[in-house]
Amino acid sequence: NNSVSAPTQILVALRFYAIGAFQQLVGDHIKIHNSTVCRIIRKVTSKVARLGRQHIQMPKTEAEITEIKAGFYDLHGFPRVVGTLDCTHVKIQSPVKIRHIIARWPGSLHDSTIFNDSPLPVEFEMGTCNNRVLIGDSGYPCKPYLLTPILNPSSASEEAYNQAHILTRNSIERCFGVLKRRFPCLQIGLRVNLGLITQIIVACAALHNIYKEQNDIFEYDDQEIIEEDFDEDDILLHYSQNDNVNYATRNALIATVIAK
Repeated sequence: NNSVSAPTQILVALRFYAIGAFQQLVGDHIKIHNSTVCRIIRKVTSKVARLGRQHIQMPKTEAEITEIKAGFYDLHGFPRVVGTLDCTHVKIQSPVKIRHIIARWPGSLHDSTIFNDSPLPVEFEMGTCNNRVLIGDSGYPCKPYLLTPILNPSSASEEAYNQAHILTRNSIERCFGVLKRRFPCLQIGLRVNLGLITQIIVACAALHNIYKEQNDIFEYDDQEIIEEDFDEDDILLHYSQNDNVNYATRNALIATVIAK
């Protein structure tokens, strides 16, 4: 809208993301008609969501990869990790830094199905991500590049592996919690059409990463950053525990690193 300045349009969208209020309330606050607010939110969200290609991506340089692996290792002694996997639900009417995002599936779809439909498995299976692993909960299949917990640990080293795994994977739970605290619209619920919803989710994730890159300080209470727990009913037994190919990396890690 030419009658509303660019900075004001950005502030309108940010206010909507920040308070999760109806567009009518956003418009009333700054005396802009509701139809104009709708157009502004759609326009700004579309442009910010495009920034996701630049600000939401897996590490590319060796220096960045080394730094990320060292950071995860320093947390709880889990080596070679470049990312943690999980899904979160954003209520609709019928996000520490985000490296990859898919915002187009309903909450009823299983996490592993969403992951398998993403570009990440192809990148890792083509061998372009050697000596790097992802970690995910038991809702994902164990792979050479995707390490999951041991369902029934039978030794001290397996128990230690599970403990390190849980503590390391907690970073994604906290990330989702901080994202929703920063942008309450993702927690309260979005009352817009589905096409705009996916753009809003990506836009909020992109802004979250931009704030991180700018060292923006976001203060929060640790007790308030609680993400939904993993439901054991979602466990998928994709392979037997003795599958040599898919469990080789995990078994080697337990034997050579965790056991020590």
